[in-house]
Amino acid sequence: MDRRTFLRPRRRHAPAPPFEVLPGVFDDGTYVRWDYAAARPSAPASARTTARSPLPASADLSPYVPSAEAPWDARRARHLLRRTGVAATPAAVEMALSASPIGAVDAILDGALSRGPTPRPPWYDEVPPHWSEPAAVREAYQDANWQWHDAWRDDILRDLMGVDDPDPLEEASRAFHHRMTVLWHDHFVTHFESYVLSPWLARYWRTLERHALGNFRAFVHEVGLSPAMLVYLNGADNRAEAPNENYARELLELFTTGITGPDGSPNYSQGDIAEISRALTGYGVDVYGQTDTPLEAVFVPDWHDDGEKTILGQTGRWGYDDVVRIVFEERAPQIAHRIASRIYREFVYDVPHPLVVAALSDRILADDFVIEGAVRSLLQSAHFFDAATLGARVRSPLEHNTGVYREVGARPSPDNDFLGAIWWMMHLAGQTLFEPPTVAGWPGGRDWLDTSRLATRWEYTSWVQWWNVDYRALALSMPEPFDAAALAADLADALLGVPLAEADTAGLTELLLNGLPPYEWNPLEASAASRIRGLVAHLLRLPEFQLS
Repeated sequence: MDRRTFLRPRRRHAPAPPFEVLPGVFDDGTYVRWDYAAARPSAPASARTTARSPLPASADLSPYVPSAEAPWDARRARHLLRRTGVAATPAAVEMALSASPIGAVDAILDGALSRGPTPRPPWYDEVPPHWSEPAAVREAYQDANWQWHDAWRDDILRDLMGVDDPDPLEEASRAFHHRMTVLWHDHFVTHFESYVLSPWLARYWRTLERHALGNFRAFVHEVGLSPAMLVYLNGADNRAEAPNENYARELLELFTTGITGPDGSPNYSQGDIAEISRALTGYGVDVYGQTDTPLEAVFVPDWHDDGEKTILGQTGRWGYDDVVRIVFEERAPQIAHRIASRIYREFVYDVPHPLVVAALSDRILADDFVIEGAVRSLLQSAHFFDAATLGARVRSPLEHNTGVYREVGARPSPDNDFLGAIWWMMHLAGQTLFEPPTVAGWPGGRDWLDTSRLATRWEYTSWVQWWNVDYRALALSMPEPFDAAALAADLADALLGVPLAEADTAGLTELLLNGLPPYEWNPLEASAASRIRGLVAHLLRLPEFQLS
């Protein structure tokens, strides 16, 4: 797949090449039929579609072994760093290349596993004033509540951008920890404005962090009793006399089994949803601190339907714990397949490769639903490092905004609310942290790149270029900063998700020099900074920069 063509504007002097309107389907009517058994396209409609398959030839999880055809080089190191985090700085690339690819993945994952959840903030147990309290008291709490929300958000963004300039391995591990948390935020969706309280946001987020690489069965059990989830999907309104099916439906449809299994057969019926909703009755949340567990889920026996239910073929007087047990007992392969597909889409490509997903699913089942092994196997595989996967994903606004900040070496200034600006531009580009648009999460992929959102990305990169960027230092971090042609090529390699076509690289040196003779180029000269910035500004607007 030529991942440049779908963003390039049409040129007047020559017909534009066709682009994909769906994976494998092009706007000129041609298409590619996928032969998944062979893991490569069969009988392409025309010669120009031959190289467009998003599927690597290597279709198993065998470890990546560097070779002359697939070297462990800066390009693959950047691929690993951007897929597991948000940025590939020169220091991080050097760190990754100092180890083997297997060792680099181990170091990043082991560092993430050692981190644990974010410490509880001081306001973690601050209950809101009762509704009967004076309005001024309630308004003061709400003002503080939004400040807590913003502080929690800013801490996440600050970590992802390496504002505190940590060790490259520490930064990579921390970024991966956040990346996995956002993945599950996009899976076990809640929406902050539905539950409003920042202490509930902190509880929900710490649950995602704690289970990000852990046991998925335990994850499902705990997240369903998170106050944020109980409020968002009406679990706190689910009563014996009036069962609410909202959470029961999403538990099956989105969080665990999916509507159908890999073979297309249905995974559950409407009767299963109705019976599960009865089994989940009885939970509320202590909003005002009136029990021994303030702000936590509370079980009220009188609200629970203790009658007999039949769920996925098992009959009994089931409750919450039984629901999770039965779903995993009766639909384990289907759940493993769905989670394997979710992991694949996050780290490899938007269209899951069925053979690789099957292997990941087997690994999840063998590990009794512990996620770590499957993620590690995928990231260390020849499939992950195959040339066809490099630059195959569109960066999300979170990846784009924090990534460009790190990769150009921007730094905050006291008079610049850069964290607020980054969040706001993410919001305009379609990704508001803590507020996915629907319970299905963000659509992702090419949906990030409609005309409005692409323009927002360009506007953001125009801002970042002026945020305390030392362009001469950026140039000196490249392999050959004193050779203008080499520097232009190296900056393109370092910043872009896929290599430029030869025809597109020809003008980079001229753009960098901006009229200066090549023999007079010196990155240490004061005038060099503006020339480097001009080249960087050009690169950040290219289609190739939208990919990772």
